[in-house]
Amino acid sequence: MIVPKFAYIYGLRDPRDELIYYVGKSDRPQQRKREHLRCRDSNAAKIAWLNDLAQVGLEPELVILQEVLQGEWRETERYWITKGCEDGWPLTNIADGGPNCTTPPDYDFMRGYVRADLWPAFDALSIRSKDAICLETAQAMARSEHPWRVGAMRIGEQVATDLVSCYARAR
Repeated sequence: MIVPKFAYIYGLRDPRDELIYYVGKSDRPQQRKREHLRCRDSNAAKIAWLNDLAQVGLEPELVILQEVLQGEWRETERYWITKGCEDGWPLTNIADGGPNCTTPPDYDFMRGYVRADLWPAFDALSIRSKDAICLETAQAMARSEHPWRVGAMRIGEQVATDLVSCYARAR
């Protein structure tokens, strides 16, 4: 008897506002959540959100959105990302599910770190430069030894300001 293999489409939900910020697929969702918490990928928006949670002693909640047969996960993941966008979830996904399917990144979360007078310069940068700034800002905040959120936020603001100024001058 052949036992079907399943995949899980999951969401990472922010416990503060109960909104899903990331949709993904995994055969082992709990293990995948732990991998996300180690912040070892290039999704700067997701890393910044996870670091923001960590600064206040929280982590995302894992929500199983749907269990699907292994061969059907791409279409289902795309469905949930599309549904999330339509429902107003502040998704940090950099792809809309499956290979070679990308959505334009949303950098609005950086408004809290980039000074208002530098926002036009930030907005004019390439996606690659914006991602580098987001990632460096998130990493600086994660390295922060401040025991409270405000201190890490100030570090994020300083790093983002310095980097935007530097990148803008280099253009």
